Amino acid sequence: MLKRSNVIFVIDGSFEGFLCSLFFGFSEKIVPADVVDETYQMDLFHQTYQIVTHEAKANRVAKGIIKQGGYQAFRELYLAFLCVHEERYYAMYQFACMILTEGKRANYAISTGAGSRVMQLSKFVLNEAQMMKEIIRFSVLEHDVLFAKFAPKSDCMEPVLDHFSRRFSAMGVMLCDTVHKRVGVFQPPKEKMILSVDQIPNPEYGEEEQNYRKLWKQFFQSVAIKERYNPKCQNTHLPKRYRMYMTEFLE
Repeated sequence: MLKRSNVIFVIDGSFEGFLCSLFFGFSEKIVPADVVDETYQMDLFHQTYQIVTHEAKANRVAKGIIKQGGYQAFRELYLAFLCVHEERYYAMYQFACMILTEGKRANYAISTGAGSRVMQLSKFVLNEAQMMKEIIRFSVLEHDVLFAKFAPKSDCMEPVLDHFSRRFSAMGVMLCDTVHKRVGVFQPPKEKMILSVDQIPNPEYGEEEQNYRKLWKQFFQSVAIKERYNPKCQNTHLPKRYRMYMTEFLE
């Protein structure tokens, strides 16, 4: 039987690290008071335990979650992880424990407690990924590589890169998440990688690309109807924080 404790599990911030926290909790029969990453500020009321990430242990837990709750439940956990929210780990931990102990019955508890929170986080990531797919503006670099920057709240690089690698399957794609310092690269026919970087690439655009960018801005201005200009409505449908790298809004 699992016993509650005042121990806080500290993980390295990776999804594998989170899975290893589950492995440790079940192995030692401990229910942590919280699960945090290494940015956590220590307090005087809890002990901390540093979770060491092991790929083999993470794989065992992943297989267990899929076996007990199905692939969809595992996917919801992973999407919730991509939502960069400081409280996500503990909600994920509670929901994963429900899956591992109750199996697919846990899927019926998504309307309350940890299950509901995980679904909210997962939905936020999917909604923002969809928004990114709609507003990303590509520029063409040398060798016909499509390049774009975007600035999401969540770490939604993976679903966004998956979408554009299918959409432009014959062209190279480079996506740069300037918030989380992540670069996603697709090289046809099927090679994909996502890297964490210290500095986001800032390539220079050729004369032809600059001309196309000017044409797009002119088109954007020409189709606008001045009499129906409604900035409040525009801000509702397209918040200003998403316009940072949209060609038509650049000075």
